[in-house]
Order: sequence, then structure tokens, then C-alpha cells
Amino acid sequence: MSASTNGREGGETVDLQVNGPLNVTGHASADHRTGDPLSEGGRGDGALVGDRVGDPPREGGWANRALVGDQAGGVPSEGGRADRAPADDRVGDPPSGGGRGDGALVGDRVGGPLSEGGRAGRAPADDRAEVLLDESLAKDLAAAALTLARRFAAGATLWCVAPAWEPHAHHVAVEFVHPVIVGKRALPAVALTGPGLVDTARLAVRPGDVILAVAAESDPDVASITRRAPAWGATTLWIGNGPRPPAGAADHVLWLDDPDPLVPATGRFVLLYHLLWELTHVCFEHPGLLSGPDVECTDEVCITCGDEGRLAEVIAPLGAADGGTLVRTANGEESVDTLLVGPVEPGDLLLVHAGAAITRIHEDGTR
Repeated sequence: MSASTNGREGGETVDLQVNGPLNVTGHASADHRTGDPLSEGGRGDGALVGDRVGDPPREGGWANRALVGDQAGGVPSEGGRADRAPADDRVGDPPSGGGRGDGALVGDRVGGPLSEGGRAGRAPADDRAEVLLDESLAKDLAAAALTLARRFAAGATLWCVAPAWEPHAHHVAVEFVHPVIVGKRALPAVALTGPGLVDTARLAVRPGDVILAVAAESDPDVASITRRAPAWGATTLWIGNGPRPPAGAADHVLWLDDPDPLVPATGRFVLLYHLLWELTHVCFEHPGLLSGPDVECTDEVCITCGDEGRLAEVIAPLGAADGGTLVRTANGEESVDTLLVGPVEPGDLLLVHAGAAITRIHEDGTR
């Protein structure tokens, strides 16, 4: 027989689905245990969800009920209920005052001493969890977010690359182009994937853009892209873990020193670029931050005055109208004299000064 009835237990309305055999008064207890003797009032001892098999009937004729999380083997508390253990209760704790098991709340130290009131002592947050963001990384993150906000305000596009972990590139792009908070602006961001990543980036990136890479220090494509980015006029951010890239490899480096190769799959990279997104939008809320300081020529050697070498990438040897070599710099296309460095090929990196290439920059960054 099957039926449904509503009853009250301890002042709470409960809905019981009855599927057991009828007892002598015509009532069947939920999950009635076959062969149980009738309790006072003619009801069979009902083993409700979590009831402990073999418990004697309590006052009113019902077996002691062990609610979800009740301690196995706990003694009945006042009123006939088994001691309830709150979420994450430590199995085997003695009941505290009032008949409840000592509740180890989320974050409580397993095995810790009992605090006042019978609860397990809580460990401070910094004792319970690993520090995911130290002071140095927090400063790097804030600086990167400010730079990113300023570039976006000036019309930049964010190009995302992650040769070994392409889902990260897609995730970063989606994070910026599809804001999850109402009222936040959508920002132009694109994931670059597939083979020939350096050539793809060369075609896509324009002066003022930003390249964000998620990769190990040893990734050759990312190393090549970040090395060429100054010639393209792009700002670079590099997220990774393990051994760090050489100093100056990118404009902003957000790095986890943990060498574990599984770090990219743990969510810690996701935390970094989620925070980067959040902080970038915080900068947008303060328009005064979005215009950078004016650059003044105060030193004897200044790139603004042309007295310092600039990075250039060869586009075409002898391809300029004046017979010089056509190169790409942060200022656009230029013609330079390459007599000092000898024959060059498209893609070669040069250091130029006063209209002439004075040295080559090799793939390992040396001259």
C-alpha cells in the first residue's frame, strides 16, 4: 500500500512517504522495519531517514531519530532525540551541554581542544589555509591592473596566448569581453591559438595593445612574442609558475614560485586573472587614474629624444623607398641602415639608433 501524510514532529511539519505494512491502528511507519514490536500507542518503531537500527522506542512510541549528520552511536538527548552533529561534526565527540555533539564548524581544526560551550576550537584563517597571494604578488597584480586599465582606456585590445594551456587563453578573453557583473563594461579581448602563434600575433597586435600570456618560463613561443612586443608597441603580462622568466622578459610578471607542474590545473592561475579583471574595473571607477603621468626628458639619455636604442623587427630587407631596410618599431614602420649589422632577414630583431641598426638581438635575448 502506498500513501502520503503530513504530520508534526517537534513543532516541524514533515511529509512522510508511507510504503510499509499497516500496523494494528492502520498506520504504517516510514521505512517500517519488518518484525519490530509495537510501541506504546500502537505504532511500530519507525526508522526514519538516518534512524539508528536497533534503538529502543523513545517517549511517544517513536524510535530515536538520528538526523542527517547525527553521530553514530550518540546517546539520546533531552526529549528523546539522538545528539545532532552539525555539518563537519567530528565523529566520536562527546555530547556538549544540551545533548548535542560538539560541532566542528567549517574550518575547525580536527582534533582541536573544545572551546567554551563544547565546540571545537577554531583555527584562525591564516593557520588553516595556504597563503595564495603574498604581498609581493599583490603589488605586482595591482600594478598590472592599473596598466591594463590605462591601455583599455586608450583603446587597446587584449590578446591572450597560452600555447600549452589554450583553455586559459579562452578563459581570460571571455573574462574581459563578457563581464559577469551587471554594469561592468565589455572590454576587447581575443584568444590567439593554434600553430604559428608568433606569426599570428605579429599580424594581430597593434601599437598600444596588450599581450597576456599564460605559460611556463620555458615556452619558446611566449618568449619570442614577449621579446618582440616592444617592437610592436605592445605591453606584455606574463602569468606562470616555477622558474621565473629573466628580468625584463615582460612588462608585468604575475608569478607563482610553486614548481608543481599541476599548478595550471588547480585554479590558482584562474584566481590571478579573475583578480586582474576585478582590479582593472576598480581602476575604471577612478577616472583620475586612467591618464598616466607625463613623460619628461630629464636624463642625458632619453628614448623620447632619440638618444637611446630602440627595438625594431625587420619587415623587408632593402624594402624601404630610400633603399634602406624596412623595419617595424613602436612608432610604426621606419627605414633604417643595416650596413653595420650585415644582411638581415624578415623577423630579425635589431637595436636601432639615429636611423641605423647598431646590433642584432638574438632569440635568446643576447646581442
